[in-house]
Amino acid sequence: MTSITTLLVTQNPSVIRDIQQLHDNTEFARLEVCGRFEKVSLRGNTLLLVHSDPSVDPKRVRTLLEAADRMPVTAAVLWRPAEDRGARVPEFGPHPVYQLPGDLPTIRNLLAETGGSQSQGGHAPSPGPIDPITATLLGSDMADQLARIRRVASQTATILLTGETGSGKSMMTKFIHANSPRRDRPYLVVDCGALSEHLIESEIFGHVRGAFTGAERERQGKFAASGEGTLVLDEINSLPLPLQVKLLRAVEERVFEPVGSNRSEPLRARLVAASNVPLEEAVRLGRFRADLFYRLNVVAFHIPPLRDRPGAVIPLARELLRTSETAACQGVTAIAPAALEVMVGYQWPGNVRELRNVIEGASALARGPVIQLADLPESIRGRSTPAVRRAEVPPSPPPGAASAPPRPDEAVVVDGGDEATRILAVLRKHNNNRRRAASELGMSRPSLYKKLHKSGVFVPKQRVPTAI
Repeated sequence: MTSITTLLVTQNPSVIRDIQQLHDNTEFARLEVCGRFEKVSLRGNTLLLVHSDPSVDPKRVRTLLEAADRMPVTAAVLWRPAEDRGARVPEFGPHPVYQLPGDLPTIRNLLAETGGSQSQGGHAPSPGPIDPITATLLGSDMADQLARIRRVASQTATILLTGETGSGKSMMTKFIHANSPRRDRPYLVVDCGALSEHLIESEIFGHVRGAFTGAERERQGKFAASGEGTLVLDEINSLPLPLQVKLLRAVEERVFEPVGSNRSEPLRARLVAASNVPLEEAVRLGRFRADLFYRLNVVAFHIPPLRDRPGAVIPLARELLRTSETAACQGVTAIAPAALEVMVGYQWPGNVRELRNVIEGASALARGPVIQLADLPESIRGRSTPAVRRAEVPPSPPPGAASAPPRPDEAVVVDGGDEATRILAVLRKHNNNRRRAASELGMSRPSLYKKLHKSGVFVPKQRVPTAI
């Protein structure tokens, strides 16, 4: 097995001692220590561990992590506050933050997994292709999130996905697996909200013969069956509290015991947890263990609901239509502008899943190659918000006559397009604060004005339209 080098950046003797003890008991890596950020020299086949505490400038840590991202280097942050133990742990993008000394067993597993992946052909395989629907879901307004997900997918850190039901979390878990070195290994899902407490325990951990009434033979659980692949714990917020204790030990120590057995087995799979409610709120209400939440919340991503992203409705609808088997059988290839306008104004409580079902149903009802407004469910036609009026081109004014300016309470869209829809959505989010909207969109205010003008959109200062 090929040995890797662990580069530890710290001057803290306690941190050096903890990490040195790990390396003394493993054959996967050799340790090098650098005490100054400016003296760090990165090279391939390296695990970079950067120590941070309240005395370290987080900007220096982030700069070093960004340099590691440009090289075949696995990077993580160690957090061990020397004095202020109540200090808030900073976030470092997709890079995991391990708290010392509690996370030492996890770091030991990181050493083993990093060494193992290096020995099997050097660097991790290149990212897999992204399916069109996922690419559309993570559109241009979420490009930064897509880049972060791609980066962390190739690592071993536990991932926590949050988002409303139907928002696309299952697509994200498949994307993470497809872009990881484990893509050729099993991909298994445990639906924590679909089974009783007794059945879910056996589903996750497995059981031995005679463990309970009806256990006539040994059964392998998802932890064992997933091997070195990816295991998704879906709707983990529904997991009963007694099982949360057992799951905490498995996640923390990377070992588990089948029901009725006293034999510990190693947990080798990469864990991805998904929740349809904010786990912080569940912790506050006493429905979810705080220690398990912190153990799962290594790298977290939130999938926003579709109602907060009106600019994504049209491209998603078109992509879902293109991939619909019903539409292909019926010869449906397009959606009428009036139908798209109503769909943009709808709130989509069922998110992407509801949009998919609407496209399927409308394709089945369509009488021609185009989905018309009448083909949409009445629930959507009756509950959509008023769309922005599309102005007809006025007749040319008489020579010398002044053109009447648009009223301050209306917005006129000549040919907005998807980009204009996205800009209007961000403006509405920030209550028409153009400086904040331009900052979120990654452009200057003059560029924002130019794009609005180019798209034929007039946005008065007093009001932002709800949709186009």
